Amino acid sequence: MILAQANTGRLEDLHGIVVPAGVPWWPPAPGWYVLAVVLVVAAILLLIGAWRRRQVLSYRRAALAEMKQLRIQLAISGSECECARKAAVLLKRTAMHVYSRPRVASLSGEPWLAFLDEHGGRNGFRTEAGIALLDATYGKPANFDAGRVENLLDCVDRWIRSQGAPERDEAGGAA
Repeated sequence: MILAQANTGRLEDLHGIVVPAGVPWWPPAPGWYVLAVVLVVAAILLLIGAWRRRQVLSYRRAALAEMKQLRIQLAISGSECECARKAAVLLKRTAMHVYSRPRVASLSGEPWLAFLDEHGGRNGFRTEAGIALLDATYGKPANFDAGRVENLLDCVDRWIRSQGAPERDEAGGAA
């Protein structure tokens, strides 16, 4: 009976649908603050890592810039023997920077070529390029032509590009 009295059947007595207020976007929930902090810390760590890697590999950029200059010098002057000698010196300097000086400085001849191939040369130095490298090191200027020197420069360039961070000794310094 009580229900019958409340329902009068008039449309004017009905109320409209009450829609709750929307959820405000500010201030965000605490989880968003945590996510923001994590993202900022991750971005900072990534930037520091990239900067360190760039610093560690600066030797490689310098060596590749010197290789570019050797190629320009070869194209301009045509001094094949001089370019081959400079490439041999650059290769030895780069290897001594990446690996320990005592380990690399004493290498010459066939052991030097074997070392280069084992550490990124992909057997490129045990071919004509290696013979050109040894000829450049030990001064046989009559044996050079532009194609032979270009082959040597390509091999040296590939070797430099294949190198990573310098090895470290037990004390944490450069080897």
